[in-house]
Amino acid sequence: MLSVGQGLRETCRGQTTDCCPQGAPLRSAFAIYRHGEDNVSKLGDDKFCILSLDGGGAKGFSTLGVLLEVEAIVFETNTCRRIVNYPRQHSENLTTKHQATQCRFKPTVRVFKSMRNKMISDRYLAKGLAPSYFIEGLLSNAPNICFSQRFQDTYDRSMAYLKAATRDQLECANGIHYLVRDYSDVAWSNADFTSYMNAVDAYWKAN
Repeated sequence: MLSVGQGLRETCRGQTTDCCPQGAPLRSAFAIYRHGEDNVSKLGDDKFCILSLDGGGAKGFSTLGVLLEVEAIVFETNTCRRIVNYPRQHSENLTTKHQATQCRFKPTVRVFKSMRNKMISDRYLAKGLAPSYFIEGLLSNAPNICFSQRFQDTYDRSMAYLKAATRDQLECANGIHYLVRDYSDVAWSNADFTSYMNAVDAYWKAN
């Protein structure tokens, strides 16, 4: 079992680590350190099944001490950083949101992505500041009641809610990672989040 002193360092709710322990199997070393040897089973080269209790570092894993099984994919960068993503939870949660909004969520996301592209071409927003993944996560935080038959109503309600929300509490669509965090490989930086929110507001008012 690896220890912090052997080179692993958790940052930002545990989704990334620095410093490869020499001679250690990188992906499995991270998963075991992060969640405990008895709670990790390997499904493939980059895929793990993880069991976690409350306090395991990601509040989306479980509630009230109930043991849950969570599938994660571990990516390793060329700078020896490991990134943990939860694509199944992301996809399932977006589908649930879509159904709960009378099938209005996904069309709304598509419109916001099209707006993002137009904002870039019209120079309201720099390219790369608002990836689709973060737009999906942002809108998934808006209450279901915000999604109306008319896009204008949906925009006004959802953006009013998101502007008033505490950004530190917004979540990614997977329900595990926070959406806005600095120095994180899986979150929107505060600066980029602010730039997007200001740009979309300016674009909406101008058009």
